[in-house]
Amino acid sequence: MKTEAAFVSKRVKKELKELFPKVKFSVKSENFSMGNSVDVYYTDFLPASVLEEYFGKYKAGRFDSSQDLYNYNKKTHELNENGVLEAIPRTQYLSFNREVSPGMRELAKQFILGKFDCSNKDESQIRTAVYRLTYGMDLSFGFDKQYAENYSCDLFDY
Repeated sequence: MKTEAAFVSKRVKKELKELFPKVKFSVKSENFSMGNSVDVYYTDFLPASVLEEYFGKYKAGRFDSSQDLYNYNKKTHELNENGVLEAIPRTQYLSFNREVSPGMRELAKQFILGKFDCSNKDESQIRTAVYRLTYGMDLSFGFDKQYAENYSCDLFDY
């Protein structure tokens, strides 16, 4: 018998394939004591926050660490292919994990080195700046130089 997390995993994978047929995603579900999760892995595409918002219907709620309590959302329903109203399967933890490829990281690094005086920065500070710059960047069509030029935060202010 399939678990609810497995149903979510299957649906997320199908929707991702339909929406973004040229992007490779790895979708894995896991069940553990008191919960379950679905993790999606991919490289150089939309920021995770965009996909999390779109697929939010599959999240059962959120964990409130200040109270050590999981708060559940109301169940949502949809019509299935037979016209019958059924609950949308949900998982407690749905995460999208984007990896930035070495090539994209190198482009971001070269942009940073060309734009800022990094003579007093060590390698770990530059890596952190690369991460901060690329974290919210749409990498669907490569390194977004316009986004980088308009990045509003100081990359080295932390």
